[in-house]
Amino acid sequence: MPDDHRSRGADDGIVLVTLVVDSPLPWSVDELIRQYRDRIGVEDALARLQDVGLVHRLGEFVWPTRTARVADKLFTTTP
Repeated sequence: MPDDHRSRGADDGIVLVTLVVDSPLPWSVDELIRQYRDRIGVEDALARLQDVGLVHRLGEFVWPTRTARVADKLFTTTP
């Protein structure tokens, strides 16, 4: 995962979509790292997502906040 600002946003989005859409809840951080093969990128994305209130983290487990799940439904539901 490259480290420029534009790429970080995409990485955050990819990790968030994984947590929201590809559930079982919760995910272990190690599962995400194995999936993306980038420990630093995943850890950084999770920290940014947690900072803005889109993921909860408890030890080695992460899951999307209710806000993230509701937003996903709003943006993916067709009228």
